[in-house]
Amino acid sequence: MIWPNPHEEVLFFLLGRGLVSVESIVAGKIRIADISSRQRNFGVWRTGESGYFVKFANAAQPFAAHTIEREAACYWLVRNESFFDRLKPLLPAFVHYDPKAAMLVIELIENGESFFAHLQRRDPDIAAAVAAQLGTALGTYHFGTPPVGDRFPQTFPRHIPWAFTFAAPEPAMALHSGPANAQMLSILNAHKAFHETLTRLRGEWETRCIIHGDIKFANLLVADGHIRLIDWELVDVGDPCWDAGSVIQSYLLWWLSSIPIAGQTALDDAVARAAVPLASLQPALRAFWHAYFRESRLPPSAARPLLAKCLSLGAMRMLQSIWEEHLTAPALKATAILTLQASLNILENPQAAVEKIFGQNEATLAA
Repeated sequence: MIWPNPHEEVLFFLLGRGLVSVESIVAGKIRIADISSRQRNFGVWRTGESGYFVKFANAAQPFAAHTIEREAACYWLVRNESFFDRLKPLLPAFVHYDPKAAMLVIELIENGESFFAHLQRRDPDIAAAVAAQLGTALGTYHFGTPPVGDRFPQTFPRHIPWAFTFAAPEPAMALHSGPANAQMLSILNAHKAFHETLTRLRGEWETRCIIHGDIKFANLLVADGHIRLIDWELVDVGDPCWDAGSVIQSYLLWWLSSIPIAGQTALDDAVARAAVPLASLQPALRAFWHAYFRESRLPPSAARPLLAKCLSLGAMRMLQSIWEEHLTAPALKATAILTLQASLNILENPQAAVEKIFGQNEATLAA
């Protein structure tokens, strides 16, 4: 059925499942807002009661219903399986899932503020504090939950990130790429070491714990002083370094996107004029890493190789971000080319990148 008014569609579904009452609708105690992104999302505010976040699969998006199904399974498991207790503080509460309608209802984080909004205040103490909290939160569920092993095979397919297909001699994605991404593939294919590195990283990939799979600033909220992680559509059993690397790449993208690339400006001069200098982000990056590594309970000697792997997978995540941003673009933006080169530099020498990006030596990595 096609609804002329999507708000009426939301009310119909909520009413039919006993999640709102006729009386509250008539009394005007329900307010709905369309907050769609990749999926069809709606915020539902209820006077005097907790609100809902309602997600419908976007029929125009391939696999949309499948990813919502996986997200719903994750929320249900966290609510009902003690195995996932370490995840509970991070997720909104599960409310309802209807597989036929491909509709998920979870708690609405009404007083949440975006993680990025905290960072934009440019208060180094606040930035470091929320980064440390994020590191602790990720480390807690990555290292504090027993290895998943072969549990829940129907929920978690144990896929590796699609970015690893960049290592294929003739990536299938080339058939569907626009001019910008064809340009990107051409640059990647010119680096033989890149393909060797991806093959090695793929061989080192671990399917050992629950990972979010799509961590970025947009999927992080701060509510009542606590980190909440949303949009679990890509949740899977995988390598924790992908999540940690995704956090690092979010900071790096913020820095790189602030570098004014124009005309014949020398790169060193442009980097020096970055609106968000890397040095200003290093305290938060270090706070995140120290908190994350502390939760691992690993010996100090493991800090550098673990961080190098996180950086390498973060560079892979940056390549994925560039691709997704340029699906229909006629050419790569200057900032994208800069980011692409930064990713290749990290992959070529992650050990050197550790000191460059974090500004730390061996003695302080595990502090």
